[in-house]
Amino acid sequence: MKRILMYSLMIGWALAAYSQHVIELEETELTFVPSAKVIFEDYGNGNLRISEAYSNQFEKNAIRFLKENFDIHEFLRLNKTENFDQVMVLFSSSRGSLKAQYDKNGELVKTFQKFRDLPLPKAVTEQVQHNYRNWSVVHNKYLATSRKDEIVKEKYVIHIQKGSMKDRLVITPKYDSRLGDIGLAQNKP
Repeated sequence: MKRILMYSLMIGWALAAYSQHVIELEETELTFVPSAKVIFEDYGNGNLRISEAYSNQFEKNAIRFLKENFDIHEFLRLNKTENFDQVMVLFSSSRGSLKAQYDKNGELVKTFQKFRDLPLPKAVTEQVQHNYRNWSVVHNKYLATSRKDEIVKEKYVIHIQKGSMKDRLVITPKYDSRLGDIGLAQNKP
């Protein structure tokens, strides 16, 4: 009986070894070109609806989304706004908004962004997890201001909880151009 069992196992291993051969497939190329689609355009009344090509496209980089999908010159032409120095345009989504200020030539002067419950950057998440083990992030806010299209000040306001204890963190990313890295400063409000 032992021999039959041993021979059966040896034959099973041999068949399994011969059945595992590599199948080479042809090379394929995948491309992904994310672009938003304008679904309603009425610059004369100040309305523009844009469908995002992927989730959180606007929130991920609001200034780039603005530059790629909004034509300020068309807006100014259709609204016939000649007697002004600056114009403020508000862009909003379900998670927040971007206020953009343009000069009379249609150049972006400054922006202010305010979003809630965005996925936190890796460096911010790691800092919170390192300093607050076993705490949960309840919700967060992202606030940023920029000059032209370059962010000059940003911060994350993060609400955390552990059981009945609650805390609020303010984390400010600091960019060191010499190191090419992000340092984080945490402030208790």
